[in-house]
Amino acid sequence: MEKTQPTPDLSDCGQGNRNQMEGQIPGQSLGNATPYQKRARISREIKSMIDIHRSPSPSSLWRYAGLDPSHPSGFNHRLKALVLGELATILMHDPDYFSLYRRYRRRVHHRPGLTTTHLHKMSIRYMVKQYLKDLHIEWRTSLNLPVPKKYDSNI
Repeated sequence: MEKTQPTPDLSDCGQGNRNQMEGQIPGQSLGNATPYQKRARISREIKSMIDIHRSPSPSSLWRYAGLDPSHPSGFNHRLKALVLGELATILMHDPDYFSLYRRYRRRVHHRPGLTTTHLHKMSIRYMVKQYLKDLHIEWRTSLNLPVPKKYDSNI
């Protein structure tokens, strides 16, 4: 007789408990949470997968997230799926990051041989990389770790 893991019964939980339980499950959405709450949860999940002390620059974070085409191996597949899936969807609803998406898309649309799907995916990667750069700078600054000057837009 084979043992199976019991499925948690959320039907008798209050909404607060349900959201708390869902927040602990990686990749699980928060239902009707605001985009800010969803982005904060994803940022916490991203931070749980990364050792910021081993990531001195945003480009090292991009490499670990699988967004550096010159390093096709040695990245965290789960992190890549999270940032290109759920995070990208949430960022598309953020006016600041969506404007980055649109500007990049307009900048590269003239390149020959690009399909609309390829153009969209390139723009998504660009937008996600900008978010990861911002997260990296904010995170390292909060820990009083050095931030490379070429990435710090506040200098």
